[in-house]
Amino acid sequence: MRRLASLAALALLFSLPIAAQDAPPPQVPKDKPEDDTAGNLAKTEAMALLNQGKLDEAKERLKKRIKENTEDFDARTLLGRIHVTLGELKTAEEQFRKVMENSEPATEARGRLAELMYATGRYEEGTKLAEETLAKDPAALNARVALGSIQLEIGKGDDAEKTLGWFSDYVTKTQKLTGMQKFTSARGLWLLALRKGDKDLIHMVVDGDALLNEALGQEDTPDDEVLAFWGHCYADKYQGVYAKHCFDDALKLNAKCASAIFGMARIVAEAGQIPQAMGALTKALEINDKLFDALLLQAALQGQQQQYDPSQATLDKALKINPKSVQALAIRAANYELAGKKEEREKVEAELKTINPNCGLAFYLIGQSIGNKMLFDEAQVYLKKAVEADPKLWDAYTEYGMNALRLGDEVTALKYLTEAYERDPFNIRLFNTMTLMDAFPKEFVVVETKHFRIRMHKKEVDIIGPYVCELHERCWDEMVRRYHFEPQVPIVSDMYPNQNDFSVRTVGTSGLGALGACFGKMVTLLSPRAKEVMGKFNWGSVVWHELGHVWALQISKNRVPRWFTEGLSTYEESQGYPGWDRELEVEIFNAYHAKKLMKINQLGAAGDLLNLYLWGSLIHTFIVEKWGFESEVKMLHLFAEGKDAPTAFQTVLGVTPDQFDVQINTWLGEWLKRAALRMPFKATPEEAKKLQQAINDDPMDADSMGKLARILEEAGQHADAEMLAKKALKIDEANGDALIVIAKSMGTAERRRFDKAAENYKKAIDGGATDFQTRWQYALMLLKADKEDDAIKALEEAKAVFPRYIGSDNPYAKLIEIYDGRKDEDNKLKQMEQLLKIDHDTFKLRIDAAEIYQKRGDRAKVIQTLESAIYIGVFDSKLHAWLGRAYRDGENWQRALHEFKCCVIMLQEAEAAKPGKWGKKIGEFQAEQANCAMKLGKLEDARNLAKEAILADPENALGRKLLEELNK
Repeated sequence: MRRLASLAALALLFSLPIAAQDAPPPQVPKDKPEDDTAGNLAKTEAMALLNQGKLDEAKERLKKRIKENTEDFDARTLLGRIHVTLGELKTAEEQFRKVMENSEPATEARGRLAELMYATGRYEEGTKLAEETLAKDPAALNARVALGSIQLEIGKGDDAEKTLGWFSDYVTKTQKLTGMQKFTSARGLWLLALRKGDKDLIHMVVDGDALLNEALGQEDTPDDEVLAFWGHCYADKYQGVYAKHCFDDALKLNAKCASAIFGMARIVAEAGQIPQAMGALTKALEINDKLFDALLLQAALQGQQQQYDPSQATLDKALKINPKSVQALAIRAANYELAGKKEEREKVEAELKTINPNCGLAFYLIGQSIGNKMLFDEAQVYLKKAVEADPKLWDAYTEYGMNALRLGDEVTALKYLTEAYERDPFNIRLFNTMTLMDAFPKEFVVVETKHFRIRMHKKEVDIIGPYVCELHERCWDEMVRRYHFEPQVPIVSDMYPNQNDFSVRTVGTSGLGALGACFGKMVTLLSPRAKEVMGKFNWGSVVWHELGHVWALQISKNRVPRWFTEGLSTYEESQGYPGWDRELEVEIFNAYHAKKLMKINQLGAAGDLLNLYLWGSLIHTFIVEKWGFESEVKMLHLFAEGKDAPTAFQTVLGVTPDQFDVQINTWLGEWLKRAALRMPFKATPEEAKKLQQAINDDPMDADSMGKLARILEEAGQHADAEMLAKKALKIDEANGDALIVIAKSMGTAERRRFDKAAENYKKAIDGGATDFQTRWQYALMLLKADKEDDAIKALEEAKAVFPRYIGSDNPYAKLIEIYDGRKDEDNKLKQMEQLLKIDHDTFKLRIDAAEIYQKRGDRAKVIQTLESAIYIGVFDSKLHAWLGRAYRDGENWQRALHEFKCCVIMLQEAEAAKPGKWGKKIGEFQAEQANCAMKLGKLEDARNLAKEAILADPENALGRKLLEELNK
């Protein structure tokens, strides 16, 4: 959630454990009374305790001081501040009022009370108190911040500019400001800077030599809270790295600085790490359960996860503190919109207008909230009203422009982002996005297909363009057929070779650890070249996954739960191309036994890869197997009507989520049996202690001995493990755990008793250890013992119990290696073909298989295999050369022309890097291009290409022959 900066400043204020007068401290007379000395000592001690996060102790120290001297109003003011920090707002107000009633001018207490009135929604009362205080003393800094904040909240932005504008002259003309005066002025100026979009004011607050830095280290300001506020300023501009540094430094000074902990929650929430954000919010609220902005962020995140009841309960807490909070009410209105409760939402909007008739702030916050839940069309309506209602609401301009980008409307986006950037160049999302958009016409091209508008980099489009366009349109045909739905067109699809550009286009900041993203009407993708940063990936399956989201989001009007659409798109990968489905068994097996798989009603709060993608896809596999794919489509339509997942399951599947959980767990048990994996054992000290006790109680308990031996072996205590395993085998010679421990011991590189290791694994298998892992280790020991025929049989048995295992070291790869050594090409190819059906990202395997097919003259298989390799290694020139020749030999001249063109482009890049090395090869493929062009009747192109081939290689025979024919 994007918090309003004004509240970032002011909510923070009410967690500051400080108390200092707005005016410079008076000079202490040399003959000051003993009372004053005692009072100063008490406050010094209290401040020291505050800076250590010991709020309760500081509070008790001040209470003791006030009991000694009821007229120590500085102590009372500081005590009131601590009560605010602890969320004890009524008690805080009592202390401020006692100061006001019994002393003059009580400027500090009046200002603090005015801020408290703002925080609790008493805007009229707070305005009156602040104005009265400022009339007596224009330098009542806290009162001025309170008044400006209220004016911003109720839509009187121009008045707020006048109120807060006073700070500019104050900080430049006043000599010898205290640390607290600088800090309070910084808070006021930050509000003003955001309102006016004033770059100079922003610099004045956050630069390294500016007000906040000067406030650090002063006796009257706690550094942790200055740093926390500084961090929030950076967070307001999405400067997460700098913000985190500030929050880290604040927490080093005070581990209980609630504002800094809340700040950390902001950062991780912006990064999409919702569980971590919720954990940080819980911690902050344990310190101060009335930390208002923490409650707002918690409610917003709950709403985004469709946890509407918890979100409303959190909002109830916030509104109990401030019943007139525009932020809280806007989140409540957004929740009603997300839940499809139009009447309730309209009532809240009417209430908002009574607080802020302008309503620009409320419209912005509602639009932002529902936009965060993917309702981009609906969000755009609110955001447009926000910028029209308040022309100086620069955050709304930014959000309106960013949302337009998500909808593929780059004209509107550029207009509003440009205007926002002129006022807000420090917003890192805005800066990054504007920089990227500036590069669009210089570095990218847009290719239009029948249903898509695809942006690709100029250096890549000539190579990947045809494959990308073809895959997009094939996806369209397939999904329209299965979903019986045609999305709004054109669908915008942006593909970036640079991971940073992709991240900026997707979220506005760098560092997004994803391969693609979808917003319903547009998708962002990493191009295949990004493997240099992101590692190897099948870019075709990524395209299919993200386009799958287009159908799920548009059918559901963007109201589908995240887990549902992520799981469905992961399931969709298996529909895109043979072998594109993910290998889930090992991760699901371990998660199932570790009880990490969430129930249906829990998945709304999931934020991890396991539950959202892997478990989600398996849920859809079960649904399709039992109820058919049509049931998926029907549920998407119900989501469009505002129905939640329990209602959709009950209506379409005829089961409640709880009943579904029972059914899928039964199905999952059978599904996991097909993988024949070994049950994980608890290799923990607690389990070891439990097993040892069982052995002490029963010295003949071979089962416990075997299990304990496994734990000892896992812990590296090999000698003890082997001794205990042998003892277990004397009692039970078929004990599987003990046999595996002995086998591992025999099969080490030091002992090299591979035959004995294999013998023990075989005994374990015969005794019932028929899992994949044991069979796999048995086969490896046979290989090391040079018993190749037995190893082949064992590898086939391992394959049979877990046919989809394709880890880096797998039975298929071992069998391929064995048959290659035996020169048994038929069996080698058989294993390769089996592996190709289930492995979606092994490039070399495909090239090796194509070589065999080429040698056998099976052109169809050559083409089929190499085409699947395009989705893994599209920038490999050897692949294009082979594929070009295969197309050429089959007289598919158009495709052959493109493949040879790819070879030329890539070799010319290589030639530029190492001149003189690739000339002959370039000439060879240019001549092939010329031949294809001539066959297609493109004679002028053919003539030019033949000339280029001869220039690259004067001895190129094909080029000369073609040129002679073309010049006849």
